[in-house]
Formats: sequence, structure tokens, C-alpha cells
Amino acid sequence: MRHKPGDPIMTPDQFQAEQSRLGLTNAKLSSILRVSERAVEKWRQGSRAIPGPVAVIFSILRNNPDVILP
Repeated sequence: MRHKPGDPIMTPDQFQAEQSRLGLTNAKLSSILRVSERAVEKWRQGSRAIPGPVAVIFSILRNNPDVILP
């Protein structure tokens, strides 16, 4: 499916699924992304749009988890 302008890059459900699949807590994910835990919570809740670069980082981690994760 092609992304349309104005559509979210990643939904909160997709964000939560990726975070869970990678076994990352909010604290660990916020440390990796260099953002506050509150930002991660807002993305999970859907009260803040998930930035495109976050979706790209998840894509990289999905294919190469050793890039960032110990």
C-alpha cells in the first residue's frame, strides 16, 4: 500500500507492535531514540504523531537488530 500525504507514517498500534517485538521498554526506546519517555508514551497513546525517522529506525532494527541493540 502506498503512503498518501496526510496519512500517518506509523500508527500507534504499529508502533506498539514494533516496540514489543523488539522487547524494548519505554525507557530503553527513549534512550535509543534520544527522546523523553513522555514522547514515547504519547506516540503509543496516539496523542502525538510518530515522526517519520522513528518509523525508519524501526525498519532498520527489524532487519538488523544488532545495529543498536546489544
